[in-house]
Amino acid sequence: MMPRISFPEDVWIGGDKLEGILWKAKEAIQGKESVCFEILPGSKILIDAAVIFLSLINQLSAEGKLVTIDFQNEDSEVMGYFNRMGFFDHIAPHVTILPAKPLFSGAQLYKKSNKGLVEIVRIDEDDAELPGRLADALETKDKKLGKASFTIFGELIDNVIRHSSTKLDAFAALQTYKNGIMVIVSDSGKGLLGTLRPKLPKKYKDATDIEIVIDAFEKGLTRHRKKSGHGCGLTTCARKAKQFHGKLHVRLADTRVNLVPADDVYTHDTAYCFLELLPVKGTHITFDFKY
Repeated sequence: MMPRISFPEDVWIGGDKLEGILWKAKEAIQGKESVCFEILPGSKILIDAAVIFLSLINQLSAEGKLVTIDFQNEDSEVMGYFNRMGFFDHIAPHVTILPAKPLFSGAQLYKKSNKGLVEIVRIDEDDAELPGRLADALETKDKKLGKASFTIFGELIDNVIRHSSTKLDAFAALQTYKNGIMVIVSDSGKGLLGTLRPKLPKKYKDATDIEIVIDAFEKGLTRHRKKSGHGCGLTTCARKAKQFHGKLHVRLADTRVNLVPADDVYTHDTAYCFLELLPVKGTHITFDFKY
């Protein structure tokens, strides 16, 4: 029997709550050849959870699993939101959508009509305008943050293009809310630790994932020689985010690290780590700015 994993109604589902849903269904997802995700019409899903979920679905499909997403009702608000944000534009072709996949793309129809958001977009090395589009969307809410964020997104997207090493697409998206802005960059590649660990100094041999992640943001860990100019991207991202008191959520293979700034620095005391999560390939970084 195909396991059904339900998303609850009337609760905002961000990255942390998504992890809880997936963790409870970990054995069912890993141990079955087919799986159905049941998204009830009253579910409310934040953009970071939507994009990480999209990457996970595409990974499961690429592994040969038969994946179904059941929205229960064609008039489901969450299905309409997913369509508006371009979720279905990027879903793997063999994934079954119930009751039916939308006939048209809301993202394509209304693209760029809302300056306060950037629909889910595939990260492409030929799309030089993407960092600017993300920064411009932020600038509609906070001009200083918008101007500073161009560097954040440029560095982050460059890291994805350089280190992802996968045929699966990577994505970026931005959503403004009443009390803040959320930006997500998600890839399905080797992951941050997959590229860093093999080349790190010996002192990191026994380091935990959380220690490496924090040092990657604080000290600019790199798998290249210092003179190469590579590896500073995460440090730049952290510095800019801290400047505007932004939280960073870093989702790795089976670990999630939430970095909360305190006294303008990310430390072990303000890093919250969740271990033994459902394996998801790649690195998924969310910036969460409140105002």
